[in-house]
Amino acid sequence: FLADYPDWIRRQDVFHIGTHPPGLISAQCVLLSIMEQNPALAGTLLDHMPATVEAGFRVFANPDPKPLTRAERATLYATALLTLLACAGTVIPLYLLARAALPASAAWAAAALWPLAPCANLFQPVADTAYPLLSTSALALAAWAARSPKRAARPVLISAALAAASGMV
Repeated sequence: FLADYPDWIRRQDVFHIGTHPPGLISAQCVLLSIMEQNPALAGTLLDHMPATVEAGFRVFANPDPKPLTRAERATLYATALLTLLACAGTVIPLYLLARAALPASAAWAAAALWPLAPCANLFQPVADTAYPLLSTSALALAAWAARSPKRAARPVLISAALAAASGMV
């Protein structure tokens, strides 16, 4: 799929899927493969799925041409769980970002507001809500890389490594 991705993406629309980098699609492929190879894991996820999620699958699952398989349902549910964890986990890099310039109490006060942001819950389980973790992580790494090595009491090489990690994120 990734080898043919440039050709595939050119054939997509210009609105949604045609603008996606391959990361989300690749992640879905990996999760689906895991669920197909581990039916017990898929079963555990499906057995512990809230009734409202199960009802959603019944309402939105298209039986034509074929209904979703157990592995596909488990993959979608796992994606929702992982996305929710990533979104909630944004508190950590947000604290570290604030901590680059603020005392611990002020940094915590700033980071503690994140769970109150309505967009974090409003758009669940859309995978786009995982992006704040990535963007905040990149920004926190950049902020720590930009701190004066004398002030941070660390070698310049550490700052360079933090900057490189920021760019990779």
